[in-house]
Amino acid sequence: QDRSAALRALPEFQSIFTVLSLDGVPLPLEEWPLSRLIRGETVHDLELRIRRNDSDWERIFNYGGSVVAGADGRPILAFLTITDITDRKRTDFEREATIDFLHLVSEGQTARQPSW
Repeated sequence: QDRSAALRALPEFQSIFTVLSLDGVPLPLEEWPLSRLIRGETVHDLELRIRRNDSDWERIFNYGGSVVAGADGRPILAFLTITDITDRKRTDFEREATIDFLHLVSEGQTARQPSW
């Protein structure tokens, strides 16, 4: 019953948000973390971009979750953790861009130095 209610609510979220891979590829509703949990899958260290459809708001979240089964093997609980990692990912990107730039500068300086 709760499972079917969650399934019915997902299209409403889809009208508000777009879920994308880190490369910017939109994910179908069936691949969203909650959809996967409802199917009984475990989600571990899944990094996704979330964008509001009505604005330029976008964040990067890390998802993890699982379904807990009762003694009879039937699901009794699902949990999903969501961590906002936007700032960390931005810092990682800026660090990598700086390293790449410094390598280019270093290679350029090495190429211009005269050989004695």
